[in-house]
Amino acid sequence: MRMALKVSCLFFIHYCVLSQNLFEGNEQSYFHSTIPTRIGSAQALTDERFAPFYHGVASGDPLSDRVILWTRVTVPSNDPISVEWFVATDTAMTMIVRRGIVSTNSEKDFTCKVDADGLVPGTTYYYMFKYDGKNSLIGRTKTTQTDNASHLRFAFVSCSNYTSGYFNAYRKISERNDLDAIIHLGDYIYEYGNRISSGSLANVRDYEEDKEIISLAEYRARYALHRLDADVRRLHQQHPFLYVWDDHEAANNAYKDGAQNHTPSSEGEWSVRLAASKKACYEWMPIRENTDILYRKFRYGNLAEVFMIDTRMESRDIHVVNLGDNAPQASKDSLNNPSRKIMSEQQFVWLTEGLKNSTAQWKIIGNQVLFTPISLKNFDTTLFIGNPTLQAITPLLKSTLETGYNADSWGNFPAQRNKLHDFIRDNSINNIVFFDG
Repeated sequence: MRMALKVSCLFFIHYCVLSQNLFEGNEQSYFHSTIPTRIGSAQALTDERFAPFYHGVASGDPLSDRVILWTRVTVPSNDPISVEWFVATDTAMTMIVRRGIVSTNSEKDFTCKVDADGLVPGTTYYYMFKYDGKNSLIGRTKTTQTDNASHLRFAFVSCSNYTSGYFNAYRKISERNDLDAIIHLGDYIYEYGNRISSGSLANVRDYEEDKEIISLAEYRARYALHRLDADVRRLHQQHPFLYVWDDHEAANNAYKDGAQNHTPSSEGEWSVRLAASKKACYEWMPIRENTDILYRKFRYGNLAEVFMIDTRMESRDIHVVNLGDNAPQASKDSLNNPSRKIMSEQQFVWLTEGLKNSTAQWKIIGNQVLFTPISLKNFDTTLFIGNPTLQAITPLLKSTLETGYNADSWGNFPAQRNKLHDFIRDNSINNIVFFDG
């Protein structure tokens, strides 16, 4: 079995092929819609071709017999509504295999989420919604395999900052028809206003409201803005998502009790903000809801099992900021405290037992931050010879790099990282691939 990786840069777009023989599929999209190449949010809101489904359709969390279907309906009042949904085996939506009615209201931000069951494993389906005599875009999705799959192909993405660039990489992925799913590793949105998130770089495009989002209404509006982007809408229309959140769905460097970018004195209690961000995320993303637990797994026959873990919102302790050889002893003691964790013991047991008991050839772990240890003990300063300025700042540069690489990663939680590493080694679990956001 061979695995090939293709990487193109914008916000971490990767293609991953898992196969017994490397499979090169047709990269020409056979599924088209009337979506123009690019459409701005203001135009989209007045373009009656999309009304009342301005935000398109989406699917996610595919299983062998079901998949989550999603849309949002823009209506002039707050009265509850009922929306029809259809699943077919053809693009013309004439061979209907499942249909039903879903209700929504202002408490759900008029988003609709259907767990369409009774489907056949490893099969491509098409779906749409209907309200008030008008149809949504037709989406395409796919169930997971139960038999011996010969190959799988995923694209995995992360960190889609609206102000930092256009989502043309999403567009390129949407043009492929050979993907089984999109693995999204978080930071689907960013909480910043216009001029904070990009540092010294000028924004490519601005948010319609220049402020940091804190409330439920603001988080909802941020997701809505993303979903009006033509490339985002097209990607969701074409492929099912396996998604997990990271910190910016709430606030930068979030952990269980707070975040670096949250000030309780001026922004209120962290628990209130976190709850609002999670609610908006559940409403707007095509994910299967399971109380407050987002970690889950997906089986693709005997070829691969995908574990989507939550190393951010579930139970992460605050990270240690002073690292490196010159860190104060208190920081070193805190860093190496065996009780510090990046995930709960419950999730850790779920993950390790799942890896141990999996009979799939490949075990894929989709998580938010880098698992691989980063060491700068042999920091190479050869290039600095003859440059007194760089030589003078070498100790500072080493410390900065050490902190930068390890402050927001598994490296900040060495006890639990080593515990997972040792478990994998001691149980001879092979063919594990970490996807990092």
